[in-house]
Amino acid sequence: AYVHSLVHRREGLNVGEYGMIGFSNANYWTRAAMASRGSSSLPWKEVRNTVLSIADDMKDDKEVQVWTKERVIEEGDDEYWEPRALHE
Repeated sequence: AYVHSLVHRREGLNVGEYGMIGFSNANYWTRAAMASRGSSSLPWKEVRNTVLSIADDMKDDKEVQVWTKERVIEEGDDEYWEPRALHE
């Protein structure tokens, strides 16, 4: 499911399988990957850390900072990351 979500992510705004926009279809498959038994082995944390690193490199861009703040929520030592945010 995770790899399937990556394929549809690459479609972007183009219409793909079943007439769906690539990002919408990627959301479906990401949700399926998150619900799977092996989801803890997927690279969610690494992707989140890369997003945070890019946002840090672009700290002068207010839009990037707002987007990141809305999608990566820090709560104590834990951080919540919504990987479907990359499909917006």
